[in-house]
Amino acid sequence: MQDCNEGNLYSYYANQDANFLCHPNGAPGPIKVHCNMMYGGRTLIMTQTSGNENFTRTWEEYKMGFGSLSGDHWLGNENVHYITSGRTHFLLVELWTPGADIFNQLAQRFYVDFLVGPEVDDYKMTFSSTFPNPQWVQLPAECLVSDTPFSTPDVDHSGAAGVTKSGFWFSNPPECNPTGHLKPTNTFWGEDKTDVFWKDGIDGEAVKTIHVYMLSGHPSDYP
Repeated sequence: MQDCNEGNLYSYYANQDANFLCHPNGAPGPIKVHCNMMYGGRTLIMTQTSGNENFTRTWEEYKMGFGSLSGDHWLGNENVHYITSGRTHFLLVELWTPGADIFNQLAQRFYVDFLVGPEVDDYKMTFSSTFPNPQWVQLPAECLVSDTPFSTPDVDHSGAAGVTKSGFWFSNPPECNPTGHLKPTNTFWGEDKTDVFWKDGIDGEAVKTIHVYMLSGHPSDYP
């Protein structure tokens, strides 16, 4: 399979939430990824659920990936480049906050035609459009800016990674920090930009869990 979405077409992978090998077109070899097959076949770029993984890492570490695929981790920019170059994908950012029920806890934002370039282009990220999922009460505001290179504290193209102490496609000043320090017991974000935060659209609440997925096609392809 090229990605988890393609794997979801086969009964062998049905309803699994586990690690598998994929081999995107153009990749020099297979890539080990974590797939959530229960919602169309989602390929996980990163997740933070415990706050125990250190995301203050170097350019090289973000390039190759780190952490445990079955826990908090970053898949690796080189892998994301090959997966997004093989087929058309969109990005799904999923935030869980301390709301009263699932409609107030879950917030999602889509980035259509999500593509990450090669390292020679600083893993520059592009997308064509973006919007929140209106199914939920929380509507996270725009955070990413298309045509943005990746930044880390030691290779800071944005001027923001020195503030966030982490790696991502940051604007300056940063409007979010998915790879910051997760504090799952907090109720509200304390304005510390080294923490995981999403500045606008979630009423100042803390982020308790964050998942960032890739799916092939367009959000409208999924019920």
